[in-house]
Amino acid sequence: MEKGKREERERSSGRIPDLSLLPVLGGKGWHLQRLRALGFLTPDFFIWGSSCFYDFLGEELSRFQELLLSYRGEREILEEMRNLILGRELPLRMRESLDRELRLHFPDGRRFAVRSSAVDEDGERHSFAGMMDSVLNLSTEDDYIAALKSCYASCFSERAMEYRRREGILRGDLSIAVIFQEMVEADFSGVLFTTDPATNDPDELLVSLAAGSGEGLVSGSKDSLDYTVDILGRLSPCSEEAERALRDSPLKAFGGRRGPSASLILRLAELGRAVERSYPRRRARDLEFAVRGDEIYLLQDRLITAYRQIDKNRARTILDNANIIESYAGVTTDLTYSFAREVYEKIYRQTLRHFLIPEKEIERIRPELSHMIVFYENKIYYCLNSWYKMTALYPGYEKNKSYMEAMMGVKVEWKEPVQKAKLRKVRIYLRFLKRMLRIERDSRNFLRRFERVTAPYQGADFEGWENSALKALYAKLEREILDDFTTPIINDIAAMLSYGSLLSLLRKKRGEDAEMLLGRALSRQGGVESAEQSFAYRELVEKLREDPRGRALFREHSGKELSELFKRRGGKEEEALFSGIRSYIKRFGARSMEELKLETLTLLEDPEPLFSALKEELRREGSGKSGRIGKSGKAHKKKRGMAGRRERRLSKGMGRMGLSVYLLLRLTKYFIRNRERLRLRRTYIYAIVRRIFLRIGKNLAGEGLISEERDIFFLTKPEIFSWIDGEREDSRGWKERIAGRKKKFLENREKPAPPRMYFYGELCPENMLSVSKRSSAAERRRERSTSGGRRLFGIPGGGGKIRGEIRIVRKPEDLPEPGFILAAERTDPGWTVLFPRAKALLIERGSLLSHSAVIAREMGLPVVICVPGLMKKLHDGDRVFVNGTEGWIEIEESQEAGEERSAGSRK
Repeated sequence: MEKGKREERERSSGRIPDLSLLPVLGGKGWHLQRLRALGFLTPDFFIWGSSCFYDFLGEELSRFQELLLSYRGEREILEEMRNLILGRELPLRMRESLDRELRLHFPDGRRFAVRSSAVDEDGERHSFAGMMDSVLNLSTEDDYIAALKSCYASCFSERAMEYRRREGILRGDLSIAVIFQEMVEADFSGVLFTTDPATNDPDELLVSLAAGSGEGLVSGSKDSLDYTVDILGRLSPCSEEAERALRDSPLKAFGGRRGPSASLILRLAELGRAVERSYPRRRARDLEFAVRGDEIYLLQDRLITAYRQIDKNRARTILDNANIIESYAGVTTDLTYSFAREVYEKIYRQTLRHFLIPEKEIERIRPELSHMIVFYENKIYYCLNSWYKMTALYPGYEKNKSYMEAMMGVKVEWKEPVQKAKLRKVRIYLRFLKRMLRIERDSRNFLRRFERVTAPYQGADFEGWENSALKALYAKLEREILDDFTTPIINDIAAMLSYGSLLSLLRKKRGEDAEMLLGRALSRQGGVESAEQSFAYRELVEKLREDPRGRALFREHSGKELSELFKRRGGKEEEALFSGIRSYIKRFGARSMEELKLETLTLLEDPEPLFSALKEELRREGSGKSGRIGKSGKAHKKKRGMAGRRERRLSKGMGRMGLSVYLLLRLTKYFIRNRERLRLRRTYIYAIVRRIFLRIGKNLAGEGLISEERDIFFLTKPEIFSWIDGEREDSRGWKERIAGRKKKFLENREKPAPPRMYFYGELCPENMLSVSKRSSAAERRRERSTSGGRRLFGIPGGGGKIRGEIRIVRKPEDLPEPGFILAAERTDPGWTVLFPRAKALLIERGSLLSHSAVIAREMGLPVVICVPGLMKKLHDGDRVFVNGTEGWIEIEESQEAGEERSAGSRK
């Protein structure tokens, strides 16, 4: 009985139980005892320890343990075990002891609950949530012995035992404690999760509550009101009912009583975070609570085992692929990442210096500047820690942060406090204003310098160049172009600020219509250089259609054969036909899908995709299936006069803010146009760098250091250039290293790329949370109230309205037929050759300033961007109505419904 005395001492001591008492108190009891010892308010309770279960079994204990050890999934064994428990009487001395405890703790008819607390319950890896019994609302007049035995038996239910067997945690000394806990006459009760399980967001806490006691909520017979509270203390209802409960009183749902108050929910959130912080490792907790008057009682505390590896006390890294997925979708190679990482660091370091940020402060964030982007499982992500830390050096951090999030299409905002910039506003603002006023002159100078430096190398394959000369050329390009790339960045910042300010003004006056109005105003502004490729492609197709010899040549040869003819430079007749194609490739050959990946084959390296696409265009034209493939550039230019009218119409509806809106809109449109013009040069410089490294690859393959030229992409830039500089020892293991990286590349290609990941500690899968954004109550209300939930909402990109049939495009080389509505997870600027074939464009990822969205708007395509779940909710063949002006898609007929109707009519 020594163990029983120890339990008694523990019950009355009030100190935190150590882990050695887990087998005595059971998981649920241990955590409850801990809460009370730390001063959290709990209902009165006592624990009938696990040794009491063995005492209860008495002479049947050995038989019971024999059955337990022999269990391999047989129901008959479980039935016998449960019969041993339920058919046994509680020994008299135990009953008398239990009676005394009950009278001591629950006098005067107070009601109590009997709750199971198995020794392996609510532990580090296994919670057994909902698997074991609790019997509520008992008094000393009721059959509490039956409740005790019911809890004992539930520990060995088929569900619980199969779970243990499957998890490999079935033990011969399995036992159970039981908690006798006072019932709280609750106004509200519920559960609280310190990490939102719907989104995995560790900065967001979920409170789920209902009127009265909590058994109905846990069993599912009562509907809950759900709220989230973030670490900044912002409360968000998760449903219309929850939103109404905060606003309206009394409520039918609460039997005429008041609904929960915002202050109560915020108190619950703080209580949850206090419990989480009370542990040495700050991990997600699942708490049950009851509210009576102004008092909040904690009934249960357990670890959410799905998040057991996540310790919020550890350093956190946030990766997000919003916007960058346009440039680096899917997997990429080590060379591309090492090159891109250096470019990002160099450019943003220059920008900070240009705005007079002291060198010592730039050096303070040196680690962040070298990790503006991060390589994880062969995929490139923005490291948001670095971006926000850099942004914090500028004045007006809070606004800059929100504008940056809007421009980048970041869905889940940064909620971590960051030190604000020191006061140096005047100098920086004057400097920035000066650069903005001369941005056109600076842009022309940048473009002239760019053309002068790069013109000799555009399209060159560097045949015969030695590695040292290639490295020297790279250094020259870096020195003369990349070392002074501030003009494009300043234009980007100006676009971000003007766009963010304009959107903010529109939201103040027009609310939810702001993005719709802005998308419409930004459509077809004209002069967007990136859009010219689509018009040039259209004109190329039209010229070939008008030339009988061209049509015949494309009809008689495959895309591959045409490409070979093109490379060989055939006779005069063929050259005359190919001259337009040659001009197109010279101008746009560097533009391709995934053009910023060095490993990408562009039209400069392999023109076959262009010939295959042109051949398909001519074939469909001949079969009468070409459809409406878009307007030529000349026809499009006639529409540009509408842009000025849209600007004036938008500003007139803004009252006193009209002039500000008009000026900001003109500025935003200019910066967007200029952004496309300047960023196009990035594509051209990448094309030259690609050719430099391909030639180095050929040279290294010729020396036998790598197996073939394209293996160069699985080395890093520092590895290659160090070898060229004479550090030759490292090259001995190149082939083996390349083989390992290729294998990893192929493995990672099959892995998903979550849009946002939080890492606590090292960047490895076990430390990662894939975080998403929960739809707001207003968004869900809008979805339910329109068309029976058949509408999908996103950001309006403009372009008007249209009906059509969906074609899902996962890879642009799939080349959909003309005349369909194109739906894709994301696009990059190289996709724009597909846009003339489409009636409308729907994109799951991106922002209003994504390059492809800008180009689609310029072409007058109806566009809806940033549509959550687009690729899961739409299918090939669905008929939809697209409203690019307001930003929604209505499913008029699903493919399955259409097929069923057709089958019915045939019958």
